[in-house]
Parts: sequence; structure tokens; C-alpha cells
Amino acid sequence: MERQLADLQKEKKSLASKQQALTKEASSLKEKVGTSAQAAPAVPRINPEETRAAAVAKVKDDISLLEMRKSALNSSLLVVKSSYAAGSTVAGEFGKEEKQLQEYLSVLKVENDGLREKIAALKSALSGKGTPTR
Repeated sequence: MERQLADLQKEKKSLASKQQALTKEASSLKEKVGTSAQAAPAVPRINPEETRAAAVAKVKDDISLLEMRKSALNSSLLVVKSSYAAGSTVAGEFGKEEKQLQEYLSVLKVENDGLREKIAALKSALSGKGTPTR
């Protein structure tokens, strides 16, 4: 029985030393957690009104930019339209002029054919009779 009592006392001492070690480890871990919590940056609080105001301001800026872009594109469109209208007018004038030139060309072809016939007749007259008659 004394032996059991001695064994129990040894076990009690062992458990006490283990408890001390665990207590030290726990306090060490608490310190580590405390320092890391202090080192961690605080999460900023988000104010919904500020977020909404910022979003509204961004949308207004976007609208302003889009309106300026629309204005610039409309100006470009006017330039392109006027340039197209000028080119269209020139093309129309060219079409009229081309029609007149085609008519003149057909008249010249008819005259050319008439002159070729005269030349052929004169050649045949020269080779056959000597002097052509008019």
C-alpha cells in the first residue's frame, strides 16, 4: 500500500509538471495571438452612404464622358456626311459629263466610219480610173 501511495504521489507530481507546461504553452499562445491581432490592420468600416455617393459620382462622370464622346462622334459624322455629299456631287457631275462625252464619241465614230469609207472609195478610184470625181 505504501508502494501504491508512492506511485500515486509520483503520478501527481508528473501531472502537476505537465499542467505547468501546458499553462506556460497556453500563455505563450495567448501572447502570440495578442501580438498578431495587434499587428493585423484594422478592417475599415464601410459606410453605405459614402459607397452610394461614390457610385453615383462615378456614374455621373461616366455619363459626362459618354456625352463628350457622343458630341465628338456627331462632329465626325457631320464631316463625313459633308465629304460624302461633296463626293456625290462630283460623281453626279462626272456622270453628266461622261454621258456628254459618250454622245460626242458616238458622233466621232460615225464621222470616222464615213471618212474611212471615203478613203476606201478614193483609193479604189485612184487605182481604177485615175482621178476621182466629187
